Amino acid sequence: MHEAPRVGGVAEESPVYGWESPGDLDPEHYAFVPRYDVHVSAGNGSVVYEAQEKERPQSFRLEYLQQKGLKEENLMCLTAAGDSMEPTITDGANLLVNRGETTVQDGKVYVIRFGSDIRVKRIYLRPDGGMTVHSDNPAFPDVDVTPDQMEHVAIIGRVVWQAGDL
Repeated sequence: MHEAPRVGGVAEESPVYGWESPGDLDPEHYAFVPRYDVHVSAGNGSVVYEAQEKERPQSFRLEYLQQKGLKEENLMCLTAAGDSMEPTITDGANLLVNRGETTVQDGKVYVIRFGSDIRVKRIYLRPDGGMTVHSDNPAFPDVDVTPDQMEHVAIIGRVVWQAGDL
C-alpha cells in the first residue's frame, strides 16, 4: 500500500482546515462578519468610492466576541495597506473593526475617514479639541488635526483584532 508523504507530521492528503460556506459552521457557535474589498491605508491615505462586500465572510467564535463585548452587527473586516502602522499592523493584515466604537479612547487604533481618505491610525486627543493622527512606524510623521479640521474627520470604528503575516 502506498503511504502519502508526510510534511511536518501531516500527510499531504490530509484535508485543509476551513470552511466553504457559512452553512458549514454551526451558527450557534460562530458569527459571520462581512469582509469588504476595501484597503485602509496604513500610509498616507487611500480614496474609497464604493465598498464591495466580499463573497465569503470572516468567521469568529461567538464566545470570543462575547468575551470582548463585541456585537456581531457592529463588526466588519477590512485589509490594511502600507507599512505606516508597523510593527503593530502589517501590510495586508486583516482588521476587525467595531463600528460601535466611534468615541475616541486616547491612544487606541481606529479606521478614520479624513476628507476622502480612509486610514488606519492611532489617535490621540488634544486639549484644544483636535487630535493627533499617529503612525506607529517612526518613519511617518504625526498629523495634527486642528479643531477647525475636525468636521472633515469621521471615526468609522476601532480596530479590535488583526491577523497578518509575521
